[in-house]
Amino acid sequence: MRKTAFNVTEIMQLLPHKFPFLLLDNVSNVVPGKSAEGYKNFSVNEWFFSGHFPNNPIVPGVLLIESMAQLITFIHLSENLEQSTQNESSQNIGYLAKADIRFLSIVRPGDKLIMTAEIIKKMGKTSRAKVKAMVNKKVVVEGEITVSQQ
Repeated sequence: MRKTAFNVTEIMQLLPHKFPFLLLDNVSNVVPGKSAEGYKNFSVNEWFFSGHFPNNPIVPGVLLIESMAQLITFIHLSENLEQSTQNESSQNIGYLAKADIRFLSIVRPGDKLIMTAEIIKKMGKTSRAKVKAMVNKKVVVEGEITVSQQ
């Protein structure tokens, strides 16, 4: 049976992202190459809060998009999890190719972001996915994102 839940250490073995730009804490409900659910807890101690509206801190929208793009890359690469190694992770970069996103609400320090992504079209090393991110069961971001491996 294939593994369907991954902690941050296991995620780092597949994705090349490291602190401060690894924006996935856990991934679960993985259907390899098809879909997954990702989680990111935003602490008030995150590096960007000190400069991104210090008196009214919010998570920058570009980081929300990046966290969902990382989840899509994880899904795309999950078909080959058994063959992937940490040494190969530098080749496992999913570059953001396109984002058609609607921001519906603000994400603040202390929020737990729950993201879902479902691949709707796969073209070789490129994957387009329908994405949604929620905080407290309220949709905060939704749309489609395309990532591509070089």
